[in-house]
Amino acid sequence: MAIKEIHIHWKDLILQYFKKEIPFEAFKGCIRGDYYYLGRFCQLKGLLTRYRTLRLPSDKAVLCWSPWCRPADICVKAPHVRVFFNVNVKEHVDFIHWIIQLCQNRERFYPRSMVATMPKRPQYITRLANGNYKSQQLQKDPFRVKIYLYDNGCGYPTMRIRCIEFRPRHR
Repeated sequence: MAIKEIHIHWKDLILQYFKKEIPFEAFKGCIRGDYYYLGRFCQLKGLLTRYRTLRLPSDKAVLCWSPWCRPADICVKAPHVRVFFNVNVKEHVDFIHWIIQLCQNRERFYPRSMVATMPKRPQYITRLANGNYKSQQLQKDPFRVKIYLYDNGCGYPTMRIRCIEFRPRHR
């Protein structure tokens, strides 16, 4: 039995995913899915699919974390769970402007709000403070959602929720 150790330098990974050198902090932000960093490097691009998805310059599809939301921003009605991003919250305004910049038809719309959805379930995949994932019920705490963002050709993006992270309670 043989084990081969492979060491890859950060610079090599950055060049592989971004096709150019970028600051290490921006690389970490993109890998974590922080929309602030993704907005500077990602695009909605099609790659052998009928719709365009959020992709790094290397064409790797990525998911992004939304800004933090208030418990009132979530609506649980059959058959979907919806999270509303609106212009009354500064972080949501930045998020909406980022999504508008990704769109092909951005001159046609300036939304006052945007919605991310997922099917309603008894348990939801949630991310814990330590980075692990667990299935649990929704809580009445501030939260953010990990989003799969795509455009099916109409120029207006669709956001599907993949998981939820609740802000840790301070004790």
